[in-house]
Amino acid sequence: MSAHRPPIIALDLDGTLIDCQQRQVRLMAHALQSCGSDAAFNKNQFWLLKRGGANNVSALRSLAYDEPTISAATHLWNELIETPEWLQHDAVLPGVLEGLAQLADLGFQRHLLSARQQPQHAQLQLQLLGLTDLLDAASFVAPARASLAKGEYLSAHPCVLFVGDTESDFAAAQLSNTPFIALSTGQRSAEYLARSGMATVCASFAQALDLL
Repeated sequence: MSAHRPPIIALDLDGTLIDCQQRQVRLMAHALQSCGSDAAFNKNQFWLLKRGGANNVSALRSLAYDEPTISAATHLWNELIETPEWLQHDAVLPGVLEGLAQLADLGFQRHLLSARQQPQHAQLQLQLLGLTDLLDAASFVAPARASLAKGEYLSAHPCVLFVGDTESDFAAAQLSNTPFIALSTGQRSAEYLARSGMATVCASFAQALDLL
């Protein structure tokens, strides 16, 4: 007889367990300045645009930056976004440490499933933020094929739930027929997540756990 395997809950990282707003916004301000832009950068509007579904390019276009500046700034942003210097701007979201401990107490395995270009830097970040010992596994996939790769992981490691914060996470859940809870604590607003077809949207990690 095979040993009982605890049920798995898969968890995204950016926007789900950690707040990455300051990293993204401050880095874009730095990138624009480094590329010679002297226009005032509206950090709040930039983040609101991203929360509403925009990527970096479309957000900067909405803010009326010219195409050469957009191209140069987004290229630099992509080069720096996962470097240790900028990862230190992230912080664990409220209730996450307690919630991860609670999941273990309830008998769940906690599998991190994140899209990162630099897994070695992500592993160090987990340690620095006190998350390593609160996770039973951590897997990183290439951002360029995040939905497909996450879907493949979820299919290979059947999970009772996947918790994420973007339409990419939702697509991975759909590909693998995994129940999904969306959090509006990250890069997408509750309104955008609902418009994108997500039936269950929570305003915090603790609220998501209450649904278990």
